[in-house]
Amino acid sequence: MSVTKEKSKVSVYFGLSLAAGIIILISGIIFPVWHLAFFPAMSSMMGPPFDVNIGVSSVAIMTCGAIIIGTSIMMYKIPAQSRIWGAFVIVFSILSMLEMGGFLIGGIIGLIGGSMAIVHRTR
Repeated sequence: MSVTKEKSKVSVYFGLSLAAGIIILISGIIFPVWHLAFFPAMSSMMGPPFDVNIGVSSVAIMTCGAIIIGTSIMMYKIPAQSRIWGAFVIVFSILSMLEMGGFLIGGIIGLIGGSMAIVHRTR
């Protein structure tokens, strides 16, 4: 298989994983802004821990998104190890789905991209 065909197959699941990471990262940034804009009185009703929970959740979502972006870049740079990086993408996509990061679609796209990376065979 030629190098260009190899890179084009790598770019499919690289692109899906990168898109998932970007969507998850953006949702982690939007999450606290959305809560403060639409539910400003909620923090006074729920007390200070409600603000802390929003902060911790948004940092966790942004961390998952950044890790997915990093692993997708490594997947592109080292296509021989794409199975390992695909497993990382799947794990952190599932974690972001548990935190409702990526508006749920980011996690689904990450699962598709990670599973394609694991299934893909390099020569």
